[in-house]
Amino acid sequence: MDHHYLDCYISELHTIIAELDHAETNSTAETGSLQSRLSSLECRMRQEKAEIIDFKSIIDASSDGIYISDQNAVIRYVNAAYANHTGLTPEELIGKSGQQLLDEGVFRQIVTPEVIKTKQQRVLTGYIRTVNDRDIYGYSIVKPIFNELGEVAYVVVTLYDPARLRGRYHEFSQLRNQLQPSIQVRQDSISEGLEPVIGSSKVLKEVYDIAKRVARTDATILIQGESGVGKEGLADFICTNSPRKNKPFIKINCTAIPADLLESELFGYEQGAFTGANRKGKIGLFEQANYGTILLDEIGDLSMQLQAKLLRVIQQKELIKLGGSAPIKLEIRIIASTNANLKQKIQDGSFREDLYYRLSTIPIHIPSLRERREDIRELITYFMDYYGQMHHRLLELSDEHMMIFERYDWPGNIRQLRNVVEYLVVCADDDYVSSIEPLLRILEFDCGNVKNAIPTLAESMNSYEKMIISQALKKSGGVRKAAEVLGIDPATISRKIKRYGIDVLKREN
Repeated sequence: MDHHYLDCYISELHTIIAELDHAETNSTAETGSLQSRLSSLECRMRQEKAEIIDFKSIIDASSDGIYISDQNAVIRYVNAAYANHTGLTPEELIGKSGQQLLDEGVFRQIVTPEVIKTKQQRVLTGYIRTVNDRDIYGYSIVKPIFNELGEVAYVVVTLYDPARLRGRYHEFSQLRNQLQPSIQVRQDSISEGLEPVIGSSKVLKEVYDIAKRVARTDATILIQGESGVGKEGLADFICTNSPRKNKPFIKINCTAIPADLLESELFGYEQGAFTGANRKGKIGLFEQANYGTILLDEIGDLSMQLQAKLLRVIQQKELIKLGGSAPIKLEIRIIASTNANLKQKIQDGSFREDLYYRLSTIPIHIPSLRERREDIRELITYFMDYYGQMHHRLLELSDEHMMIFERYDWPGNIRQLRNVVEYLVVCADDDYVSSIEPLLRILEFDCGNVKNAIPTLAESMNSYEKMIISQALKKSGGVRKAAEVLGIDPATISRKIKRYGIDVLKREN
């Protein structure tokens, strides 16, 4: 009921009561009139009550999470949706201040006191740490409600339905894909799984600064780096930023084609060149790429015979088909890539030194992922978004997962990281990966050993907290007693026991 109407009813009621007291000495008619006015007032109040909106029922029916704090930032009401989205029950929250919940580790951040002080609404977006180290992706509005004096009487926190947000996220992603042009100029130049330029580390910026400069030229480029670092992606970047970007871009993996067929695939052949040859002959990949760019991946595995022919193509800018005699002029840009140590191969006699110097007019070395760990978070964000759209999952990872990602050596580099992220996106039980064991298991399968690395500050603090809780459980003999000893709620210590995987039964025996 509106406070203004309520004040009017109270005032009128006081007037009637005072007149009734005075009417005891007056006529019966006057008393009857006052009683009639009282009945009318009662009738109007009942009608007003019937028209009152049941705001509590509306809040409880909302799919958005809502809790209400008073002017002292103490939580007074929590609806069912908030409990469902966060895993926090009303009993855990009601009667406690935001600061108290922050101290207990239930909340990771609070803005209610700031809203009360500034009387300004706040909007929070992104990952909201709440309970059990569970990251809740949400969009929250923290809004002050004022009384008649202009003071903050309540603060309403609305956590919008994560399921609805995920739906809008996918709608936005689809719209973005429709509007945003591809980062590559031609789709036929993109190999499956190639990622755009990702990372802001100094070493990676240096690589792409060089790539941007040489892309405008026709110089031959040799890209070197470990398997999975993104050599093909860099070649795509160079082609896309070159004057030949609208010309053919042919990619050849020299190890994917059998050695006895590779020569005919590269250079083509005339009709009747050999038994089984196509009667009409064949145009080779070099000729198909004429006036454009050709990428020779895994160049270090070419046979010595093919190395000699490739050297002639680079020097003379022409080729002769198998079974042919007339040279074919080439106007082509050559990019070669390898994960092999070509200088070592030269010493071993398995790679021509003159070809090496022809190919390495512009040598570019892409550092491994372990040499630019600061780029890992950006890569994970990109792949989480990419595979989240592909598999219709909006996955959330904890700080522990990110710590493992950043400390692992990644022998398979970006390719391995991409595969691990997709594995987690596909195999997660829900939209939050609660355990790090699947990640540790798949990385240890690849011979990674993150457990022996120097612990971070966060790890050390977690390890210390786990030890303290374990000792308290052992000495006190129970969860509640341990909570009393440590000065925290039983619910809080239960969450931490679950988080650290402490065997309570074993410790209490």
